[in-house]
Amino acid sequence: MRNSRYYRIKTCLFFIIFTVLTSSLFAGASDPPNFVLGMTIQYKDPQTKEQVVHEVYSYAQKQKTYQVPDGVELTLVFETIITGDNPAGDPASVDVWLDWTDKTPPPAESVANFECVPEDPGDCARFEETIKADANFRGSGGKGVYNVLIWVDRFDTITEIDEEDNIMGPVKIVATKMLYLKKPVEVKPRPPVLITPGKVKKSKQ
Repeated sequence: MRNSRYYRIKTCLFFIIFTVLTSSLFAGASDPPNFVLGMTIQYKDPQTKEQVVHEVYSYAQKQKTYQVPDGVELTLVFETIITGDNPAGDPASVDVWLDWTDKTPPPAESVANFECVPEDPGDCARFEETIKADANFRGSGGKGVYNVLIWVDRFDTITEIDEEDNIMGPVKIVATKMLYLKKPVEVKPRPPVLITPGKVKKSKQ
């Protein structure tokens, strides 16, 4: 009897401890942070004067090529969306290269064209840069070709669920000299010329 009672108490205590531990683990369980990168390409069409906007995100299976008119002011807006919990550690920086065609990420000594270094969390969640689209730009992918690469948390200051998806691109932007048709000049019809019949003189023979 005594052993049976001791066994029941021991089993009950084990069950209580197990329940407390597992409930605390599940209560503290959460989704680890992860980054989703995005970029918006904006410019004003020289002919229609309308604002053109292209949105690009890192989860797109295939990146398109974006043609832009030569000479336009090109606004590039870079976004870093955090899914899951708020990241712990130092705020993540964002680096942008305008001409990166290598299959491997830029090495540590590579200097980015644009860099956002945050002082507080969220400082680099959205920032923008403006360049002039140049059809004569000598990119490694061809004349007038920009290959934009974005890298968030380059130096791994934040622990994430997937460290391999912190790079987006290269996104190809091609500056092209456009041929615009001028509006046809409206030609007003001339007024009719009235011809009054005259007398016909007969020649003398």
